[in-house]
Amino acid sequence: MLLLTSKGAATVTGGGFITLAATLATMNGNSVATIFVAWWEGTLDAERARRIINREEPPVAIEG
Repeated sequence: MLLLTSKGAATVTGGGFITLAATLATMNGNSVATIFVAWWEGTLDAERARRIINREEPPVAIEG
């Protein structure tokens, strides 16, 4: 939605929503890319990933 201010400058309302949507899209894309690369390189533990997604096992950061 376009908003015309008293000074005559046009701004777009909902900019915060657009920023949030872009951030979520980037985060989702990075997640999918990470899983794909792990699968491609043969390092994806699909069973562990399933347990984490189903909240049967807590995710733990692996240092390395």
